[in-house]
Amino acid sequence: SYSGASEGAMEVIVPVVMHNWFGYYTEIVIQNVGSADAADIDIEFTPTALGSCTTGAAGQTIDNQSLAQYAGSTFSQLSATDLGGPAATGCATYEGRFLGSAKITADQPVVAVINQHVQGKLFTYNGFTASGTDLLLPAYMRDYYGYYASLTIVNPNAGPAEVDLTYQAGSLSNPIEQVTGTHTIPAGESIVIYDGNPASNSDLAAVYNDAATKRFFGSVSLSSDIPVVAMVNQEALADKGAQAGTFSGMFTSDGSGKISVPLIQSGFYGYYTSLTIMTVDGANANLDITYTSDTTYSTVQGNSKTYTMDTVNGFLNRYEGEAGSAEQSDIKDDAVWSDGTNRRFIGSAVIEVNTGSDIVAFVNSESTVAGMDS
Repeated sequence: SYSGASEGAMEVIVPVVMHNWFGYYTEIVIQNVGSADAADIDIEFTPTALGSCTTGAAGQTIDNQSLAQYAGSTFSQLSATDLGGPAATGCATYEGRFLGSAKITADQPVVAVINQHVQGKLFTYNGFTASGTDLLLPAYMRDYYGYYASLTIVNPNAGPAEVDLTYQAGSLSNPIEQVTGTHTIPAGESIVIYDGNPASNSDLAAVYNDAATKRFFGSVSLSSDIPVVAMVNQEALADKGAQAGTFSGMFTSDGSGKISVPLIQSGFYGYYTSLTIMTVDGANANLDITYTSDTTYSTVQGNSKTYTMDTVNGFLNRYEGEAGSAEQSDIKDDAVWSDGTNRRFIGSAVIEVNTGSDIVAFVNSESTVAGMDS
């Protein structure tokens, strides 16, 4: 899933681009939303670094592409072998592979959507037309019952960026501990913090280092001395449903005391949602979540109910999957949404803060059927 864009830009940042990356590859879809045909669209690719290894060939570009007004075009990295340069000494595992970022420049405003493919999983995200110094990433996981995440940060500037990260564990983590990390990102480059197995550049690994007993599910706050962009990939192991999804870092200015959530699901033909809420200041808030079922497909149609609760360490998750406990969900175990036999819910939610700071929110829509997620 991805968001529609209200306007385009002459420069778009693409945080994650992959070719032959251990089964992963990407495709960049660009649309010309300007006032005329575009005659000069360029894509510049920049590899990242993992440890002392550069992950791909430097200096690769796609130049002078034309695109009619309102038209779209797809640039796939599946067969882009030029991106996978020779590996340096000690970096043989990255031979012929590319992991990095890209910058799109155009003579007309454009928007971009990026698909990431691997082994039946599909992640999709929007290209970035703006950057910021204070970003919020509401949902991040490491060793969380088979779920994990990776964080990519891109510095689009002409000088290095100093980035501070604060990982705040929520009530579902064990232990509930705050972890910090500092990273330097060279000019025009990106870094990848990967909390899968084996981890790379992980800030959490020193504390959350035992998948059986030490699980992280919380939020990340990012502070940089110059504007950057950031995004998170979330994944689950194959035996945990092979779920996958992506979301973009949010600016603190995106926070609000009232947020509308267009899609909430619970027990809906195998589909369910996970709603994660984060306060913009990291402090706690008391809030109301009002769910309203649709008037066509839900078991109990056109019904509304409000649930009042508190964040813990500025974090709250409401999980409607069957594996979740009654404490983790709102709809799943409440008889008001059932007719005694069935309990299918599809509808929306409105979150309103009673006390505390503004909030941001993120929703995963998942399925009990592997590969059906977003």
